[in-house]
Amino acid sequence: GDTSSTANGAGITIQDAVNSSTDATILWNASADRFDFSHNISAADGIFSSGSNQIQIAASNGAIELTRTGGGPFIDFKNSTSDDFDARIINSANGLSFLTGGQGSAVNALVLDSARNATFAGTISSGDITASGSGDKIISAISSDNDGTLFLSGAGSGKDTHIVFGND
Repeated sequence: GDTSSTANGAGITIQDAVNSSTDATILWNASADRFDFSHNISAADGIFSSGSNQIQIAASNGAIELTRTGGGPFIDFKNSTSDDFDARIINSANGLSFLTGGQGSAVNALVLDSARNATFAGTISSGDITASGSGDKIISAISSDNDGTLFLSGAGSGKDTHIVFGND
């Protein structure tokens, strides 16, 4: 018959596993629908879940893989178990979105798309921001209040700095 009402606390107990007064246990927690371990779990080659939604921690190659059949696997950061999330990193269209705000008001703070573009929702605050490479450089300064200022300086002696407005 059904014994689920008495299953809470059932499991494995290894008497005196740690010392003469401390057992090691794996016990069923019926209210949380999970097993509770009394001590850390160690797995030589990794920890793997099964099914179509997966988390794999592969110690042999230092990888953590997340799979979600509905798309958009994510990692949540939160300050309380009652929070949905305070910040989230989510896979979207082969890129990554970093959401902040949480508590029902989460917004994209940074999107890194599959074409290697970065879109910031807020201000980028830094010391110097450097663009380097070869060939023509295009730097855009866009201000919603038409009061933007762009400062450029040459990189060494004999280098000219050009500021082009409009199409030429």
